[in-house]
Amino acid sequence: MKWDNRWFVVIIVVVFVVAAGTLIIEGQHKKTTTATNSSSNKTNIINNSIVVTKYNSLVGNYLATPSDQTLYEYNRDRNNYSSCYGACLTIWPPYEVAKQPTKLPANIGYIKRSDTGEYQYTFKGLPLYFYSADKTGQVNGNSVAGFFVAKP
Repeated sequence: MKWDNRWFVVIIVVVFVVAAGTLIIEGQHKKTTTATNSSSNKTNIINNSIVVTKYNSLVGNYLATPSDQTLYEYNRDRNNYSSCYGACLTIWPPYEVAKQPTKLPANIGYIKRSDTGEYQYTFKGLPLYFYSADKTGQVNGNSVAGFFVAKP
């Protein structure tokens, strides 16, 4: 078999079709991330004034605020240290309070942010964030730019 320009074109077309199909499937996945939210979870239930456990069929159990705002962790953060500053905070606002928290539930802590002066909640030492594009009960920020739903 002799390689000529026709084989090259065929290979390019096949690669393009496979890539386009992958993007379409990923787009459908993003559209369905909130379709099956439920508050009935089976394990790792946390229910306090700062975080609660929620369930979504795509991500399983995850942490949210009592008002059903999904909480995220950043894979660049380390124990009691945030790596999200500047423009990052526009998309990923920290879960924070102005007054230093006291009498916190198990596994809930805080760090004092040097940029805002606010106290950002942590879960097992990792800072917690919101995704600005989420509406109540959505988990659309999962696996976006190194952020993942916080797991109990």
